[in-house]
Amino acid sequence: MNKTCFLSYFAFFISFFALAQNSSDNVYIPENFNSIKKYLSIINEKQLEKVEGPYAFKIKKIYKDRDVKMTEAIEDSVYFFNPILKENLDAILQSVYIASDAYIEHNDFYFFVKNSTLPNAGCYGDGSYEISLGLFNLYDTDDELAFVICHEIAHDILDHSFRKINNIVSELNSKETKQKIKTIERNKYGQTRASLALINELNTDFLSHSKEVESQADSLGFVLFQKTRYNPVKALTALRKLKTEEDRFFNFPIHLDSVFNFKTYPFKSFWLEEEMTIFNTEEKIDDFKMSSEDEETHPEIDFRIKQLEEQFTIVDNQHSENNYLKSISEISISQSIVSSIDSNSYDLAMYQLIRKYNLGFITEEFYVSAMATVLTKVYKAKKNHELGSYVPRKNGFSSESELNKIRLFLHNLELGEVRNIGIAFCQKYLGENYQNQTINQSLTFFKL
Repeated sequence: MNKTCFLSYFAFFISFFALAQNSSDNVYIPENFNSIKKYLSIINEKQLEKVEGPYAFKIKKIYKDRDVKMTEAIEDSVYFFNPILKENLDAILQSVYIASDAYIEHNDFYFFVKNSTLPNAGCYGDGSYEISLGLFNLYDTDDELAFVICHEIAHDILDHSFRKINNIVSELNSKETKQKIKTIERNKYGQTRASLALINELNTDFLSHSKEVESQADSLGFVLFQKTRYNPVKALTALRKLKTEEDRFFNFPIHLDSVFNFKTYPFKSFWLEEEMTIFNTEEKIDDFKMSSEDEETHPEIDFRIKQLEEQFTIVDNQHSENNYLKSISEISISQSIVSSIDSNSYDLAMYQLIRKYNLGFITEEFYVSAMATVLTKVYKAKKNHELGSYVPRKNGFSSESELNKIRLFLHNLELGEVRNIGIAFCQKYLGENYQNQTINQSLTFFKL
């Protein structure tokens, strides 16, 4: 393939996905990046002013490092800046702010949108928050999202993140911890494993909390939530959906033998054949799950729901809103796919495409164009012997069976087979009575 044709193809790829976002602003690095960096610096300085005590120097270093890492995260396209999404999210935020104005000092608040398919939200304790694209896709109403926002604001009011960092630094410098470190250093074997266990025990993640702390944030968050116009019972709905999302998302059946079966190039069963392995285990590992319960951002959902129901009389006012979340979801559904492609996570991109197309969340035109792009990038990665850097091999220990199926498929394909699948896929949809320039570009790519 000549360089001119290649550049032409990817120029169109960029323009297509910008259009697919219902906005011309598919932005990873925002135009006001300098003002955001200044904002982060200001809130960081305010946080540093609060730090005192015997370990103040070490605590301040953590916050300074976090400020640098946040800027680097933006530069690394970890976050997504879209004006239409922001406008709709701000409308929900304003409803919360207005209702609880006496309780919330929101002048320094800023909600970052994270390019992640996992449903999550977090409070850094300095006025900055993050909400993942996956959370927008999880919920059906503004009410549910509003409760999560109230919950995260409650973390800020209760100063949970700041207290956690203080406690961790104090514990790291305690006599007990220092003794553990000395014991590890004296071990002839297993130092690495012991050290990792200790680090895990003293995890400094700003966003993770115990179930008791999460329950405290639920309680205060619900007090704030009750003051809004939203339906109180949706607080419980929001929590229940967090609990069930893992099954709902990662266990959607993927029928690759149907997706990639064509008259001109039938699906071959050996593409899904596994190599024999000497390992056998009943234990399963989820690549998209934290390694321990203590690290989960939303542990013990049943406990938290029970606590809320015992503390409050929660009445269903039978009124729920979906004025703004609908617009947010339309953008986040496609963006979560685009960000997976942009980050070369071809297995996750393909999984999302098949799942969301079958559920009717994306149009056929978007599905076809995006899938053609994935196949093209998989071909290039295989040709350059880079696929293993982007797509992990099937993990026999993993519980993500459907995602593993895609990984096995992609690694089993020979370069020529990817090419033939790409041609057959493009030819099939070019005959569906609509013209799609991305498909034409992809077909040209595979035929050269």
